[in-house]
Amino acid sequence: MFLSIFLATCRPHNIIKFLDNLVETASDPRSFEVLIKIDEGDQTLTEVLENYKKSTSLTIKYLATPKLDGYYSLQVGYNKLLKITHPDSYFCWLLTDEIRLRTTGWDAILKNYIRFYPDDIFRLKLSIFQLKNYLDLYECLPCPDNYAVTTRKWLELTGGWGEFWGPDSWHQCVDFYLALCKNKFHEFGIWRSIPVFGIEVAGQEAGQGSQSRKSRDLRVIRIRKGWKQHSTHSAQENFYRLAQHLNAHIYAHECKIAHYIIRDNPKTKMLSLIDQDEKTYQEIWSYHLPKFRIQLVTGYKIWRFRRFLGYFYVKLRRGTNLTLLAPSRFFRICRIHYESFFNIEEHSNSHRLLRKCERKLLLPNLYVRLIERRARKALARYRLNKKMYKTREGATDYQFNSEP
Repeated sequence: MFLSIFLATCRPHNIIKFLDNLVETASDPRSFEVLIKIDEGDQTLTEVLENYKKSTSLTIKYLATPKLDGYYSLQVGYNKLLKITHPDSYFCWLLTDEIRLRTTGWDAILKNYIRFYPDDIFRLKLSIFQLKNYLDLYECLPCPDNYAVTTRKWLELTGGWGEFWGPDSWHQCVDFYLALCKNKFHEFGIWRSIPVFGIEVAGQEAGQGSQSRKSRDLRVIRIRKGWKQHSTHSAQENFYRLAQHLNAHIYAHECKIAHYIIRDNPKTKMLSLIDQDEKTYQEIWSYHLPKFRIQLVTGYKIWRFRRFLGYFYVKLRRGTNLTLLAPSRFFRICRIHYESFFNIEEHSNSHRLLRKCERKLLLPNLYVRLIERRARKALARYRLNKKMYKTREGATDYQFNSEP
């Protein structure tokens, strides 16, 4: 087993299609294993997986864990799955049951990257963000490389899949700070995320069209809270600390130190590499970060108008239940209470009259939405024309002909 694929699912139909896709596109289905996290007490999914295991050459392991906070506690299940991976597994790949691989022989391509770095500390980037340059930590949280193939050693040195329900964002932050780590072999930083172009991954837009408006609003709130929690000073120092751990192991491998100790002092924010044979300090790194500057930048990033406006609108709508802004919805609530209080039957004339009034009140809502849509289009057209005017004023045109 050179690869362990991790995922969580609660949809029997999706997981069967996902497993079938792996078998159809892999050149050797016996060379990797699939580890699945399911909810405790889900008998339907358990029976589906047991029946599928009898008719496939795939190695499938599943673990039933308590639901806890649902999607927002997935890291607990992922970290438990990491403990039961095959001991010979070299790569770990976190996916969803909506992913479909379109490249035949993708496992053979991944095998070519085994020992790409002799210290076994690197990631392979396969998502739509595989060529993105992260100039800021705050880009790592909303736009991480979602489906990176990570070496098992990387995960073991950084404590598994992390303490966040988005392990992709967690390890993207670690990777960002790894680029800031330096040693005498890497004077300008350490970059260990490699884009791979030979494997096409479809279905990366997870959860499209499968959520209600209430679920989407809740997701906006939880995502913002997660970003806020993991962009604080203490969280960033933790990412920097994990990155320095990777840096220490990379440095020890470059120095060819067989037996060594990494001493982490949380009080002084210092991390030391000690040669166990010679009992000498080889190198000392600090993962201290300026608190005031990070708090200042974090406050600006989080409360920036454009980002905060969407969050504030969702919170306001959920907190106040603004039915008065929609006359038909408000009238419908009043009609239901009125009919239940006076015991009005469904096929009575009074019921028909009230429903007719409700339908008439729906028209203003439609007109308001139409006006809003036209106003947005007009505003977008105005902004575009304004930009075009700025580019034309005082500009010089250069004409090229690419034909031979």
